[in-house]
Amino acid sequence: MTMPFLWLFCLVACAHLYACVRRFERVRHATKPLLMPLLAAWYAAMAGASARLPVVLALLLGTVGDTLLLSARPAFFATGTACFALGHGCYIFHMLSSLPVWPDARTVLPCVAAYLLLVAVAAFRFWPHLPRRAAPFCVLYMAILAGMSCCALLYARSGMAFGWLVFAGSLLFLVSDAILTRTTFCSNAGEHRLSVMLTYIAAQGLMTAGFLGGAIWKIN
Repeated sequence: MTMPFLWLFCLVACAHLYACVRRFERVRHATKPLLMPLLAAWYAAMAGASARLPVVLALLLGTVGDTLLLSARPAFFATGTACFALGHGCYIFHMLSSLPVWPDARTVLPCVAAYLLLVAVAAFRFWPHLPRRAAPFCVLYMAILAGMSCCALLYARSGMAFGWLVFAGSLLFLVSDAILTRTTFCSNAGEHRLSVMLTYIAAQGLMTAGFLGGAIWKIN
């Protein structure tokens, strides 16, 4: 009873992406909230007793965020973004608590510096387009997302099984949210629902598969 969750996730993901292309709004609204629960169910069923609560919580917070972001209301967008930030926090906690040995400063400092530069460049690029009141919170979210990806890089470099899958997923998360930010706040960006959701689904899928692979590796 484990693989049906994965097949259902793939089926719903394909239906959702097709709805994004054809602009079938009812299908898009119906399928988006189902994506992360199916991924969480697959992870929990496959990992069994080795499933980690922070990973499941991150995916469920993603469900809430996905649902809220279906609305165009600013309050829903802000709350949904906060849910994703909490989800990234869960991923960060899981990755850091799973490290066999804390990496030394020669490993950590270059990674942190690179991601701080990335946040600075993104903030400089998007700040003129962000609403004045929301701008600091958007930059804070960028920093949390970059921190999650930085932790994913340290997680992979520490030798964790399937860690590079997790890191690849975190990079796709950066791409997805960069596209979403541009299409939401830059008036000339156009609509890119397919690219946002394709990279987002791939990001969550790769990260979950990486965490699952690490959990199964420990069992064996």
